[in-house]
Amino acid sequence: NASTQSVPLHDPSHPTNTWRILGVEFSFPQGVVLQPGQIAVLSQLLPDAFRSKYSIPAHVPVFQYAGTLGNNGEFLALQRPNPPAAGQSLSFSDVDTLTYDDTAPWPTTPDGQGPSLERINWGTYASLPEAWTASAAPGGTPGRLPALNYTQWRAIFFNTPALVDPSVSAPGIDADLDGLPNLLEFALGRHPLIADAGGALTPDTIVDGGARYLTIQFRRNTGALGIEIHGDSSGELGNWNLDGSVQHGTPVNNGDGTETVTLRDTVPMTDHAQRFLRLRVIGNL
Repeated sequence: NASTQSVPLHDPSHPTNTWRILGVEFSFPQGVVLQPGQIAVLSQLLPDAFRSKYSIPAHVPVFQYAGTLGNNGEFLALQRPNPPAAGQSLSFSDVDTLTYDDTAPWPTTPDGQGPSLERINWGTYASLPEAWTASAAPGGTPGRLPALNYTQWRAIFFNTPALVDPSVSAPGIDADLDGLPNLLEFALGRHPLIADAGGALTPDTIVDGGARYLTIQFRRNTGALGIEIHGDSSGELGNWNLDGSVQHGTPVNNGDGTETVTLRDTVPMTDHAQRFLRLRVIGNL
């Protein structure tokens, strides 16, 4: 769900009428609602087995479908139910459709074993081959976004007018007015159209080797291509020691394409001196 609103996968006025996917003949169970930025996964495996195999976190819903997908191409359609009409069978409208293939112009390496097809452009129709790529890793990245550059990432969230308007979707613009420009939203794995900057950076202190140090914790988008994140330190604002921090501990994999990282100052804290840390993000766009 790339929108800023929750999406019920059913007719809110008739909740027993749920969305479906043609091609694998799957109907979503009742009560499913996708929150902004949330991803749902369909698999041939039992949900618990799929979660274990691909380390899918609990907040990603996983459903099992009974059909099969052809390696050499198939038609798929995501459909939502129309309002029921008295005396008529329930009808559906297409939300998105595609007929994928294993020959050019479609990516040719996803063909059974190895890479999977991964969508990299949500700003265009799923039926267009250029909206897809072969995954970098065998089996793809189910439950999280694939590795994307800034241009590909912003196409998920911004509509066509916004994409061509640099005052909305350029890297330095704070589109949701939460204090984080779009480039930082990308680097930190956040939603550029939802004011969710709270908790983006968490300062703290730790004792290491008998001395107390200032730390900063943040969530990093592991699939943000072209992004460098540096931690700078200072004893006085305006005079920064570039890369004056070190990583503390091992990053924690959040299972959603991000990891939680803690950086530690290299200079201990004392009772008579202030210490500061900042993140410096460089976009090689």
